[in-house]
Order: sequence, then structure tokens, then C-alpha cells
Amino acid sequence: MTLAPDPPRGRGGRGVEPPPRDPYRRSSPDLARAVAWVPQRAASTIVRRSVRDEVLATSLAVGLDPATASARADLLLDRLGLAHLATADPRQLSGGEQRRLAVAAAVVHQPSVVLADEPTVGQDRLTWAAVVGVLDAVRAAGSAVVVATHDDAVVARADAVMALEHRSSDSAASTPPRRSLAARCGPLSLLLACLVVLPLPALVTGWRPLLVAWPSRPCSVWSPSGRREPALPHRAAGAASEHGRCPPSSASPG
Repeated sequence: MTLAPDPPRGRGGRGVEPPPRDPYRRSSPDLARAVAWVPQRAASTIVRRSVRDEVLATSLAVGLDPATASARADLLLDRLGLAHLATADPRQLSGGEQRRLAVAAAVVHQPSVVLADEPTVGQDRLTWAAVVGVLDAVRAAGSAVVVATHDDAVVARADAVMALEHRSSDSAASTPPRRSLAARCGPLSLLLACLVVLPLPALVTGWRPLLVAWPSRPCSVWSPSGRREPALPHRAAGAASEHGRCPPSSASPG
């Protein structure tokens, strides 16, 4: 697959006006024309309701000829295995399909720089080859391709590699030591905690008589018919209380 570079486009028929060199001085269309981005979370950049329209969105916005854009879009969809999904809702695609869609949408207009964040994630052997083949074609057409990846096979194809390593010793040194809760509390907080905790034993002692669940003596059980049943041990009195009651302590046994 080959993508021919676009001829420079003038403004108002007065010839070519190069955009400012500093990226922050460029307009959004000028910046999008020069730099394309393939995000790792491809679903975050979807703006159209069909796959084909999504591929064409950026290229038409930056002024690429519609006929040229359509021909390139169809070619890319075919190469990336998405031609049968051209009318589908891009939000319904799988993660790997959305990532290939983002690659196609980024390179249709042949930008000067392509920034791709993990473009081969979620691909099988065939679709991996398709994604890498498209990036190779863009590079061969004159664009610079910058890829952030953990894929060793992609790294092996690069002209230059910059490795970013995480140093655990530096991160450990920059992490402040953990302190206990008492060490993080101020004196007023500790005083308030003491004022709340100290009265608790007195409160628990005052409520203790109410927590006694069983009587300390045997009681007789009165049946619903009014007949007095033999006395039960105090452990069984609670189970039998639904059928009768315990007589007062002053009552004499019958």
C-alpha cells in the first residue's frame, strides 16, 4: 500500500503560506494537518456515527480533496480488515477494531508526524501485521512515525529507540515515610479523644442492670387455661414465658 504525499495547498490562490513553526501558534486545522494522534483508548476520539465517516472526519476537516480522501479511506479500511464494518457504529466495535480505526483515521491525509500510543495492542497475528504495514507505508511516504509501545517486535523495526525506565529506588526515596494515626493527630485531637473515651466505663456500668436477661430464681409457668404448671429452672423460664408468666417474688408457692 502506498500513500502519495499531497501537493501543498495555497490560500486564496496566492501561493503557499507555510504555517508558523511553533506548534502553539498554529490553528487547530493546521496542527491537525501536520500532526496525527493514535490514542491508546481509541474510543475516546470517536466523533462520527459510522466507521467510514470516522475515517474521513479529520481528512475532510483539514481540507483534503473529498475524492482523494474517499479513495484512501476505502483502501485503508480494506487493508485493516474493517471494510465489512464501514457502515457500523464505531462505538460498537471491539477494542482492537477501534484501535485500527484510529490508525486509519490518523493517516488518511498523510500528516507530517504520526504519534501512536500502543497501536498494536489487542491485535492478533494478522491484524498486527496490517497495523504495522500501514505505519511502514506512512513512513515510506515521508512521514515521521513516533510509537510508544511495549511490543518488542515493533521496537525492532524502529530507526531509533528511546527507552524510559522506572527506577524504584528513586520513587522509594521520594515517598514520605508512613506515620501512625497518633503521630498525625495534633494535641487538641488527642485531648478530644480522651474526653470522649473516659466517660464510657461509667456509662456501661450504669446500663449493666438493664442487660440482665434471665431471672435469678425459678418461676412457675401459668398456662392459658389458668392452671399453674410446675416450677421451671431459670434457664427454661425465658422459653416458657410465651405461655405464661413468672409470679412476683412475694407470692408463696402453691
